[in-house]
Amino acid sequence: MEGETTMSLIPGMRCRSARTIVFPGGLVRRATQGTLVAQRENLGRELFTVDFDSGPKAILFAHEIELERDSAPEVSP
Repeated sequence: MEGETTMSLIPGMRCRSARTIVFPGGLVRRATQGTLVAQRENLGRELFTVDFDSGPKAILFAHEIELERDSAPEVSP
């Protein structure tokens, strides 16, 4: 699609839900923080796997997440 930009994210970046999300695994409330696990493309759509701090892991569209400011991938010691 013309004029559409894709998000370029790195696994480990912090993000939050942009809205309340209902999915088969439960409910994620708006502004719930999480960590990006993976990014993929399917049928021309960009999908993101997010592991939320509250427990659920969900596959979401780009418009359903927002990056945290000054987000950098978490580094394990």
